Amino acid sequence: MFRRMYVTISGLLIMSTGLLLVLLGIVVYHELQGDLVRDSELAMENSVPAVQAALARSAYREGEGPPVRDSLGNSIYYYAVGSSAEVAHSPHAPVPFEVVHGVAVLHKFATFSYNGEPYRLYTLTIPDPDALPNDVVETAYNPLTAPTKATVVLYMYSLITQERSMLQHTLRLMEMVGGAVSYSPSLAISCWHVGSSSGFSHMVSLQ
Repeated sequence: MFRRMYVTISGLLIMSTGLLLVLLGIVVYHELQGDLVRDSELAMENSVPAVQAALARSAYREGEGPPVRDSLGNSIYYYAVGSSAEVAHSPHAPVPFEVVHGVAVLHKFATFSYNGEPYRLYTLTIPDPDALPNDVVETAYNPLTAPTKATVVLYMYSLITQERSMLQHTLRLMEMVGGAVSYSPSLAISCWHVGSSSGFSHMVSLQ
């Protein structure tokens, strides 16, 4: 009877421990995911002036600009489309413009995959580096969704492989810890069974 009660209580403890670990792991995972996404989005937003400066310094009409990195060290790739439909872009453009344009939502972040690699995209409008000052002031209070003589549609995107890798590593680590904690009580029960059986056999042999 005592053995049955011990097994029942141990089983309940194992189940409750496993459930708590699963719930805790879900909370930790989602908190970490949210923090990583917020940090990455904020770093991309803060790099907008650097991209604007790169476009201003570049031979814009020739379609290339200098490289840009955000505060996290990630390379920021970009396309900029003006009213003349000419496209300026970063020196290295791993994703074709047609793909980026197809998933873009103005003033929103979006994630997509290309050739098996994950990316985060941010699309916005900025003043055209070639626009006259009066044109910029005139449209500053009327944000437009398409390029005009005073605005440029800017597509900024970066690889988020490191972010995804960190989340996967955290998930595997939690699975390992949860498995180890759940396995320890099971091992203790097995050892207790073996010890009890040995003791019982020893008593029978003495009789």
